[in-house]
Amino acid sequence: MKRVFFVALLSPLAAFFAGQDLAFAEDTGDAVVMAQSVQQSVRNQKGQLRLCYEQRLREKPSLKGTVLVAIDVILGRVEQVAVLRNSTGDSELASCFSSRISSWRFAPDVDLVVEFPFHLKANP
Repeated sequence: MKRVFFVALLSPLAAFFAGQDLAFAEDTGDAVVMAQSVQQSVRNQKGQLRLCYEQRLREKPSLKGTVLVAIDVILGRVEQVAVLRNSTGDSELASCFSSRISSWRFAPDVDLVVEFPFHLKANP
């Protein structure tokens, strides 16, 4: 059975990805290392999500909220992405997030389901 982690981003990107501390469903040494690896991979790839958000902002300048996604990773490859919550109400944004995340790669030893909340707020 896969371990499930609830991970939040530690630092903002362009002032619209707000961060929080890591919170683990299970706190073992291997789990912590794997979660940190996943978090670094997300940081490296989340610029793709920024593009999704910026594209949608052109049509909806007041677009903000949180998109919570679950990412099922097997041997470093994304097998499935599910949008669990989308307080922005923008289905095109959620679809873009899912599409981009589906192509992400993680370290080959990563085998878990992770939930990430992406907090979105436009720069003033």
